[in-house]
Amino acid sequence: KLAIITGSNTGIGYETARRLVQEYGWDVILACRSKDKALIAKNKINNYETENDDDDDDVLSNNNNANNGKAIVLNPVLDLSDFDSIRKFVDAVENEYDNVDVLINNAGRNTSGRSPGNPNLDLMFQSNYLGHFLLTELML
Repeated sequence: KLAIITGSNTGIGYETARRLVQEYGWDVILACRSKDKALIAKNKINNYETENDDDDDDVLSNNNNANNGKAIVLNPVLDLSDFDSIRKFVDAVENEYDNVDVLINNAGRNTSGRSPGNPNLDLMFQSNYLGHFLLTELML
């Protein structure tokens, strides 16, 4: 199975990606704005350590993704505030994979100052709503 999770370098998105990879053996594309942060999350997920319950000495052991799932970072990364970035990301997914089983639209940003005309408010609306709408539409 293959999933795409937006905003998967921290928080709920990261934990969802981690569990899908480590516990269910899925491949998960980490769709993030920052390639550096996405690569850090990818490495943490793919090289995770778990407490070994069989040993009395609480030694950590590398599980090596026993279920054969992996976290993936594509080039280009996904910036939901940029329609061109979204289109390029979808093109990369379609060129690399035949099928995506699940799309989880998790990414979001917040801003202070909710007055009309605030450029940060426009960016938030673009990222949190319009970007996810376009991504979903293009993935169908």
